[in-house]
Amino acid sequence: AGEPLVFAHFSGVVPDAPEVYSKHQNRFRAADTGGLAGLLAHYQQRLLANGWRETSRLPYAWSRSPSGRRIVDAMRLHYREVFPRPPTPGELSEAGFEGCLPEWMDQPGSEHRVEAPLTRLVWRCWQMRDDLRSAFDIRSADGRRAMLEWFTYCGTPDFGADAESIAAAQHVQNTPHNTAPEPRLAWPRQRGIGPAGRHRGAEAFFAEVIAAAFPEGTVGIPRQLALLWEARQDLQTAFPMHTAGHLAEYLVWSLSSGLAEGTVDARLFMARQSLLEELPATDAVHPWPQHLLLRAAGRAYDGFLGPIGPIGSEGVPSSEEDATRIVAFALCRWPLASHLPANTLEEDLVWLNTDPEPRHGEPPLPRIARLLHAWRADVRAAYPLQDIQGRLGMLGWYLLAGRAAHGLERIPVPADVNAWLTGSGTTETGGPALPNLLRLVHAARADLRESIDTSSPAGIQAVQAWFDAVGRAECQHLMTTPEPLAETPRALCMREPLLLIGFPGSPTGRGEDARMTASALAACSLRASLLNRGDTVPLAPPIHAEIVISHLNAETALEDHVWMRRMGVTARWHIGYWAWELSDFPEEWMHAFGMYDEIWAATEFARAAFAKRSPKPVRLMPMAVALPAPPPGLDRLSFRLPPDRFLFFTSFDFRSFSARKNPEAAIRAFQIAFPQGDEPVSLVVKTLNAQDDNHAARRLHEIAHLDPRILLVDRTLGREEITGLMAACDAFVSLHRSEGFGRGPAEAML
Repeated sequence: AGEPLVFAHFSGVVPDAPEVYSKHQNRFRAADTGGLAGLLAHYQQRLLANGWRETSRLPYAWSRSPSGRRIVDAMRLHYREVFPRPPTPGELSEAGFEGCLPEWMDQPGSEHRVEAPLTRLVWRCWQMRDDLRSAFDIRSADGRRAMLEWFTYCGTPDFGADAESIAAAQHVQNTPHNTAPEPRLAWPRQRGIGPAGRHRGAEAFFAEVIAAAFPEGTVGIPRQLALLWEARQDLQTAFPMHTAGHLAEYLVWSLSSGLAEGTVDARLFMARQSLLEELPATDAVHPWPQHLLLRAAGRAYDGFLGPIGPIGSEGVPSSEEDATRIVAFALCRWPLASHLPANTLEEDLVWLNTDPEPRHGEPPLPRIARLLHAWRADVRAAYPLQDIQGRLGMLGWYLLAGRAAHGLERIPVPADVNAWLTGSGTTETGGPALPNLLRLVHAARADLRESIDTSSPAGIQAVQAWFDAVGRAECQHLMTTPEPLAETPRALCMREPLLLIGFPGSPTGRGEDARMTASALAACSLRASLLNRGDTVPLAPPIHAEIVISHLNAETALEDHVWMRRMGVTARWHIGYWAWELSDFPEEWMHAFGMYDEIWAATEFARAAFAKRSPKPVRLMPMAVALPAPPPGLDRLSFRLPPDRFLFFTSFDFRSFSARKNPEAAIRAFQIAFPQGDEPVSLVVKTLNAQDDNHAARRLHEIAHLDPRILLVDRTLGREEITGLMAACDAFVSLHRSEGFGRGPAEAML
C-alpha cells in the first residue's frame, strides 16, 4: 500500500455500466476501488470514444468455416479433445479430417465404439450433457436411434446445430446398419457396483485389483481405473482393451494425463510393482530403460534438463540423451515418484549413474554428468573430455555445483565414485600425492588450477592448506548425499468438527446451496469450515473432520473422492448433499454411494429417486433460503429499468442446460401473453456466464433485439444487487423443466 501504481489491467469492463468493475466477479464495484476508480472511468470513456458500442456487435471472425457454416461450441470441444496438440497432416488424414470442421463433425465417427454410429456432433452433444447420457444408452441400437431423434428436434435450440448437421443426423438415423454384438469387457463390469459399509472402505474398494483377461494372459487393474475407463468414451476410444498392450497404454495415460487432470489417484500405484511388471514390454529395442513408468514420465516431462525429441509411437524416447533426461526427471521431479515404493526406479538410478565410456584407473563419469556436458556449451568449453584433467574437472563440477544447479540432489553420488574419492595416488617419484577428493576439486576450479601447480610438493601443501581453511565445508555434502525417493513423512492432521465442501464463492445455485448450509449451521451455533472444490494446492497440514458435508453431485463422486485424497481431507462421517432433477437415478452411478455414509436430498422428489437405489441412509433435508437486504437506494433506476411498467423477472445460467432451464420459452410465453406489443409490461432476463455458451447467448440477444420489451441484464451482480433486482420487479417467471429445488422461485416468495 502507498506504492506508486506501475501497471493496471482491466478485465471484463462494461463501458456502458460504469458502476461495474468487472463482469467476471462480484466482490468489488467501481466505487470500492479507491484511487483506481478514476483510472477505470477514464478507460471506460476511452473505449466508448473509440467505438466500443459498434465493435462489440461485430460477429466473431472464426465463428464460421471456409464453407460458411457455423462452428458451434460442441465442434470446438470435440476438435480440441481429438487433437490436444497441433495435428500433423498424417494425423488429420488418419482421422478423416479434410479441412472443414462442420463437415467432419457431420460424419459418423468411431468415438462410441459401436457399429451404426452417431455423427461426431451428435456423439459430442451426448457426451456434454449429463441428462442426455442418462436418458439415452447409446450402447444399444434403440438408445442411438432415440438420441438421433432427440437431436433432430433439439440440436438447433440446445447446441446451435445448423440444417446440414440436422440432415446428417437424419441420414444416419434412416440408414440401415448391421449391428454387431457389444464389445466384451476385459474384466467384469464395474459400473453399477458400489462398496458396502462406511465410506472409509471406499479407498480399499477402489484400489482393489480386478482381473482383466487378454490374449496374452490375465493382468490386474485397480478398480478405480476400470470404473474411470467404463465411464469415459474418450478413454474407450483411445484404449479399446483388446490386448494387454492397450492396458499398458491406458496405465501410461493414467500416470501422466490422468494424474495431471486430477481423475487418477497416485496412491493406486503404491506397492504395485507386480502390476507394472506384469504388463508386456514394448517391442522397441534400445539399450536404455523403456518400461511403463518411464514411458509415463516421458509424457509428463517438463523440459527441466532441456528439450527432448519426438517420442516414438510406443512412448519410448528415440535417443539415449532423451532417455537420460526422462530418467532424471522421474527420479528428481516427477510428483508420482514420491508415492512409489523406494526401490521402484532403482535399476534406472543405476543406469543413470553408470559411465557409458569407462576408463581404466579413472573414476567413472556418470551418464547424467555426460548429459550436462553435452547440453551446456560453457561446461564443454571449461572441461574438455579428451584428457584426464578435463574429465576429472567435469566430475568435480558435477558433484560440487552441477547437481545442485540443475535440481539433481536426489541422485546420490555413485558408490564407486565415493570409493575413489576416499583414496589417493602417488607422485611419479613415489611420494604422497593429493588425495583424490582434492585432485577432483583442483581440476574443477579454475581459480585453483591457475594459482596452484600441484606437480610440486609445495603445490600439494598449498591445496591441502586451502582445503583445511575453506574447502572442507564446500565438499562436505559429497559424503552425506540423501537417498533418493524418500517418501514424504505424513504430516499431523488438523481436526475440524464440521467441514463444508462445495463452491462457496461461485455465483451459482450450487454455490448458494453451500453458503446457505453454512448460514443455517451458524444459526444453530454450529461452526463449519468451508473448502472450495476448485482448490488444487494440498492442505498443509491435512484436515480430518468429524463430519464432512459435500455440496457436490453423484456424477462427479469418483473425481471428488480422488480430489479429497489429493487435498489431504479425511472424515469420520461423510454426507453427500446432492442435487438431482429426474425420477430415476442411473444404475451406472451406483458406485457414487460408496464415497458417502449418508445422502441428503433437498426435496421429497429427489429423496425418493435416491432411496430407490441407495444402500446408504437417505434423508430429506430442505434447503435454507434467505436473502440479504438490498443496498439502500437500489431501485429500478439503478438497473436502467422502466419505472412505469409491470416487470416480469426470469434468470438463466448459460452453463446450465438450455432445454431444461428454457429461457426462450419464458420469452415466448411473455410474447403470447402480451401479443400487441404496446402493453405496459416488460420481461427482465438476468443471465450469467454468457461467454460459456456463445450460440445460446447470441440467440437470446437476437430475440431481445427484436422486442424492446425484453430487457437483458448480462453482467455479474452481487447477492445484494440480485435481491434488489428481484425486488424491483413485480413477478417471477420460471419455466424450468426437471428443477431439482427451485431456489429462484423460493427466493422470489420471501
